[in-house]
Amino acid sequence: MVAAAKAAPDTVSFASSGVGGLAHVSTTLLQQQGGFGLVHVPYRGGGPAVQDAVSGQVPLFMSNVVIISQHIRAGTLRPLGVTTATESRHVPGVAPFAQQGFPGFDAPTWWAFLARAGTPEPIQRQMREALAKALSDPEVRARIEEQGCDVKATGPEECSRFLAAEIDRWGKVIRDNNIRADS
Repeated sequence: MVAAAKAAPDTVSFASSGVGGLAHVSTTLLQQQGGFGLVHVPYRGGGPAVQDAVSGQVPLFMSNVVIISQHIRAGTLRPLGVTTATESRHVPGVAPFAQQGFPGFDAPTWWAFLARAGTPEPIQRQMREALAKALSDPEVRARIEEQGCDVKATGPEECSRFLAAEIDRWGKVIRDNNIRADS
């Protein structure tokens, strides 16, 4: 894929679930690190993008494993790499991009539960406790993990540090590449 993109710059397209999302900015970072250019085809969500990838309307699709795991198992999509720094147990045998000429590349998908600013502490605590209880339930945890996720529950301070680091990291990629909502 990289050789094809280098041989014919800006002719190979990739689909994502939308402008500015992790799939878009992480593929942009791959292009920067690899010295090649792809044409971004943003969709309004993962569903339409995966449909066009499966049908061959777009040759490449960057997504999280949750959206595409059934297509990988069915053989309708072939993974070329994973964005985690190490191999993912959810896509066994697929090398991370970090081991394919993109040293240090790490762009895992994550989700965080957030409360509206100003939510009273007792309500925040109640929400944290309910979430911790749900995530510690073996059945709930197994259901989440079978979808392709690793459960990592953290507290509000660690989550805040993580979010600040992600905003700084991806904000730089967005600014450096002039990614805008209307691009």
